[in-house]
Amino acid sequence: MSPDDLTYFRSPARWLGHPTIFKSETGSTNDDARALGLRGAAAGTLVLADAQTAGRGRRGRVWQSPPGANLYFSAVLRPRRPLSEVPSLTLATGLALCEAVAALVPPEHTPQIKWPNDLVVGGRKLAGILIEGSLTGPSLDFAIAGVGINVLGATLPAEVAHLATSMAQLSGDLALSRGALLGRILTRWEAHLETLEAHGFAALREAYRARCVTLGQRVRGDDFEGLAVDVEADGALRLEGDDGATRRVAFGEVLHVLSAPARL
Repeated sequence: MSPDDLTYFRSPARWLGHPTIFKSETGSTNDDARALGLRGAAAGTLVLADAQTAGRGRRGRVWQSPPGANLYFSAVLRPRRPLSEVPSLTLATGLALCEAVAALVPPEHTPQIKWPNDLVVGGRKLAGILIEGSLTGPSLDFAIAGVGINVLGATLPAEVAHLATSMAQLSGDLALSRGALLGRILTRWEAHLETLEAHGFAALREAYRARCVTLGQRVRGDDFEGLAVDVEADGALRLEGDDGATRRVAFGEVLHVLSAPARL
């Protein structure tokens, strides 16, 4: 058995990743976890796959999911925070990923978070997060937090090579253990989820801000453009327009306008 084999992975966290359900191949770990959530699976249930045939990111984008190379996993979460705070699950997850990956790559390649859901190094994507919820009336029944991380790919598909990177490319280590990385992630993630549950995103805000590459960048959304000046206590991104007016973006996606000068 390969030292990197995920078949018998055991989570070192107290409740996150218990149980872990491993699949050598599946369509989407988010879809699998959602089906388990609908059947009453406990918070912390994790679906882990070696390959996905229908992996996806935000807005239905395809997530390349070849076997034996990366990490693809989704967790069933049952937060008791108000529905309005669910987007902060993405931010807490991104912070945990960032901290876990940073311990395994050279300091010059320390990842940063592109608000709200991507890990990037030098502008190239290393990992993505997809949070999906299931509602019962106006209340959240459960959330599914899905993660994809490029780990072992020394080369990436031509269509994404200029946009993405992998931990192996960053560290030069083609023998990274996906299981060891996942264990680090789950330990940090569990701690941040517990902090989020007890105190809200405000308790994670400063740690997140320190790793958020979006701050100080001019960004563009669907119908606005401005300077990203802060991540607020509830996780919303605060923008400042050219007219001095401010705008809060609670969720969604922003594009960095790289040609514009950055300032804080």
